[in-house]
Amino acid sequence: RDCPEAEADAIMNGAMGHGVMKNYTHAFSADHLCDDHQKEMRDLAKKHEVQMITVERIKQKFDAYDVDGSGQIEFDEFRKILLDILQVKDETDVPVDRLRTLWRSVDVDGSGEIDFEEFLQWYRQYFESDAGKARSPIEVFYSKLVGDRRHKDTAS
Repeated sequence: RDCPEAEADAIMNGAMGHGVMKNYTHAFSADHLCDDHQKEMRDLAKKHEVQMITVERIKQKFDAYDVDGSGQIEFDEFRKILLDILQVKDETDVPVDRLRTLWRSVDVDGSGEIDFEEFLQWYRQYFESDAGKARSPIEVFYSKLVGDRRHKDTAS
């Protein structure tokens, strides 16, 4: 079920006005109307300035790749993600050292696992195409990877 935060805002600020509903603010707080998962998704959407529906869609991808259900992506799962998203048929086409470099860029906190927030940021950066531009995930990924590399070279 969706988090009814917008419905609560509409009730509090809409037809009933501020005066009548002011005493009931806590009753319609999103914190009281949402479960922990919905709160986490809502907080991530706000923090990263992303629509809630985008966060939920990427969370579904994350969960599909988290085959052991740990809530974290481990290196082997990450390898499968890349091979799948980049449509690589032969895993030897992607060298292990490149995979490890990519892994380190995603595992920002160095924990050895990728949590959903790390995945969300990485996936949006490399696999979300700009609005109105029909580009494949491979094009987006490699164009941003080359751009990142150029930026690092000019900064040195």
